[in-house]
Amino acid sequence: MVQTRKKQDDAFEQAKNLYEDVIKHQLTDDQLGMYLAIDVDSGDYEIGATRFETAQTLRKRRPSGRLFGMLHGSYSVGSIGFAPPSIGSWSLEE
Repeated sequence: MVQTRKKQDDAFEQAKNLYEDVIKHQLTDDQLGMYLAIDVDSGDYEIGATRFETAQTLRKRRPSGRLFGMLHGSYSVGSIGFAPPSIGSWSLEE
């Protein structure tokens, strides 16, 4: 279990770094809140309206990739409850 957790933590750190350093700057404000799938090994990514279709599209290009899913503008892929999005709510900058 410890080894699995370490691999998950490493994948999160790799995805976070790819998102912050490369991917975020290639996306537009119109895409905030859309689902993002990142292959942490290659840096390839896909963005789309649904989590499943986005992951499936990237999986077709990278069948053996380690995929990490998130929302553009947030490290989560969902939430409990509802809060209308505002410009500041999607920002990763502190």
